[in-house]
Amino acid sequence: MGKFGDSVERNVATIKSAIENRIRQALKNTFADVVMGTPVDTGLARANWQCQIDGMSQDGVIRETDPAGANTIARIAAELENFRIGKTRNICLTNNVPYIGFLEYGTMNRAPAGMVRNAIANFERHMGR
Repeated sequence: MGKFGDSVERNVATIKSAIENRIRQALKNTFADVVMGTPVDTGLARANWQCQIDGMSQDGVIRETDPAGANTIARIAAELENFRIGKTRNICLTNNVPYIGFLEYGTMNRAPAGMVRNAIANFERHMGR
């Protein structure tokens, strides 16, 4: 390929990398919002947020707690490093504690936390819009 073609190829790679990094950072921020928006009693629900690129997360509940959320956010961020434009088919964020729906949507005696819905509403802000 000639000089012009090489230059175009480099520019395309640079732009693709910048877009990939912007999306990755927005996902990290959005998923961190979910984790930090999760109400804490013992920290079990917060610790059970799991991210998986191109697959589903593990079945079952993680038997650790993370009241501060830092370990969970770091684990999710590490998985998101595998995100690639044109290769990643899906990104799943799941939580296997049996009461996660009650935390998200509330009950007769507890107001909804809405951590997932609130985080999704903020995704565009994280994308820089």
